[in-house]
Amino acid sequence: MATHTARDSHLFPAVPGRCAAAGRSISVRALGLVGILVSFVAPAAAHGGRYVGGGVGPLPPAALGPATPAPAGPVAPGAASTLVAGSRDTSRWQVWWELEKDSFLQVKARVIATRDPTSQPTVAQIDREVVPLLCKSLVRDRQPDLLSACLVALGKVGPSGDAAEVRAAFRKALHDGVQETRETAALALGITRQAWALEELLALAADAGPGRRIVDRSRVDERTRAFAVYGLGLLAEHSDDLDLRARVIDLLVKQLGRARPQDLDLTLSEVYGLRLACPPASNRSLASWTLRQRVVDALWTYARRRARVTEQVVQAHALQSVARILAEDDSGVAAKFLDPLVAELREPSGSSAAKAQSAAIGLGYMARPEDEAVCAALRQLARKGTDRHARSFALIALGRIGGEANRGFLLKTLAEGHKVTVKPWAGLALGLMRFEERTRSGSQGSVDTTVERALRAALKDVKAAEARGAFALALGLAHATDAAPDLRALLDDNDRQDELAGYLALSLALLEDAESVPRLRDLAKRSLRRPQLLRQVATASGMLGDRGAAQQLLDLMRGNDLSVATLGAVAGALGQIGDGGALASLLVILRDDGVPDLARAFAAAAVGGILDASPLPWNASLATGVNFVSTLPSLTDGLGGVLDIL
Repeated sequence: MATHTARDSHLFPAVPGRCAAAGRSISVRALGLVGILVSFVAPAAAHGGRYVGGGVGPLPPAALGPATPAPAGPVAPGAASTLVAGSRDTSRWQVWWELEKDSFLQVKARVIATRDPTSQPTVAQIDREVVPLLCKSLVRDRQPDLLSACLVALGKVGPSGDAAEVRAAFRKALHDGVQETRETAALALGITRQAWALEELLALAADAGPGRRIVDRSRVDERTRAFAVYGLGLLAEHSDDLDLRARVIDLLVKQLGRARPQDLDLTLSEVYGLRLACPPASNRSLASWTLRQRVVDALWTYARRRARVTEQVVQAHALQSVARILAEDDSGVAAKFLDPLVAELREPSGSSAAKAQSAAIGLGYMARPEDEAVCAALRQLARKGTDRHARSFALIALGRIGGEANRGFLLKTLAEGHKVTVKPWAGLALGLMRFEERTRSGSQGSVDTTVERALRAALKDVKAAEARGAFALALGLAHATDAAPDLRALLDDNDRQDELAGYLALSLALLEDAESVPRLRDLAKRSLRRPQLLRQVATASGMLGDRGAAQQLLDLMRGNDLSVATLGAVAGALGQIGDGGALASLLVILRDDGVPDLARAFAAAAVGGILDASPLPWNASLATGVNFVSTLPSLTDGLGGVLDIL
């Protein structure tokens, strides 16, 4: 690999102006996942803050397991009040949507389809310019937020040639004195998808001698081990090498078998690591089948063993993981797991709530419309369950399963349910049902007029903005193109209600409504001080092929008076819809020592997003179908879990 940095090259031209966040002292780790309400106080974080769009606020910090390390930097005045435990309501539909949206929106795929391929840098250019610049920042800089952003970006970009410089940069970060940097480095190794990362991740996850030498400590701490396990799962998930998967599964099965109640974060990472490492059902070889069986046996054994109340949260995720693994299995093995999962639905209160929630989610992936007993149990739970989260998850499960009986039930629930707490979930479930049906049939043109009429009626009759956003998105999922004029009119009438307007914009993008482009471009211009709305509108514009959307964001980033929140929204949107032109400007910011570290961290996060070859965010497979209500800090706590990282 060339040793010169991007500063020495003229590949990326200089861009006038500077994106500044001077005078602001805030850790970008201060906000996270469904924990971001950028319009309150702070930006999308490079390590511990992923802007998710809706004003859903932070998840309450987990009540179980070891405490998450405090933010690495000082927190801006006011931020702490936003992070008070329980300050936001996880029963809101927006939390579910923000976790699931990537698989529905397919932003990168839509943007790439309309992009000039000649605008993208070549692999050689990336290896020559981007990778050395990120490595240089990791060696030279010390600010934890910037280091974390560069590590994740380097994981997304990855070298195609000689990896010596990259490996050296990761090694340095792995024995950094700051916990955040060490754990991010372990995770980012997995994000690279490079086989050379396997040995180091195995050593870190096992707390073996080589792993202790890597971190230069007498032991590898639990947080770093947990992040290394997530990294192993991500590495294996994208590998066609069954031997590599087998090595990961061997270690994690052994560790899960001797899991201790005091190591819940590590155990939870092992559950997800096994799910990710499990070979897909599409691989029908004997070796693959054997590995799948071993993973299912290990997870099911752990989920069913006697455990303390605190450990049942992790067991719930194991139940859900089994269901996800068996969702595509057509061997008949899945049938024997249906009744035990249904049994968990009957106890949705107290210590059993976590298992009931996860069982409902898992059955949505695993069951079929002909599994009438399963569907009847989910409908019963949705009607009369004592846990509100389990009730909502049951509605979504029915939508995912589909079938006439479930469709009728959801239509009835949409008509008769509570306007704010029930109708939105029923509407989204109907939209999801239509989305799944269209995906399976491969037809974008099929229309369910009954569902479409019901959703349009709900959008008109229910005046609460909280519910209207859900109905708008449901119409987008259902591809109800006839509703586009109504949605445009509603956007015009509610362009000052940031959350609703943002969801209306995304719905119009799902409907591929080209007539909305000028309207969205104008709204973006009027949203410069409204970062929550700005990102949603910019994303929708990019999905609709508006090539000016990225340039509009770049013009903003060149200003000197951006708020931290706007900076985060701009960088986050650029990471999704930006191209080679945006990349050039972002690299200028990243290499400029005169730019505040926070701004450079956001630039690095956006660089990683633009150059990430994956159609979905790196943690999408963890975010979809997750039980976000009953969880632990290493997965998500609104601060620094793997789902909180941009």
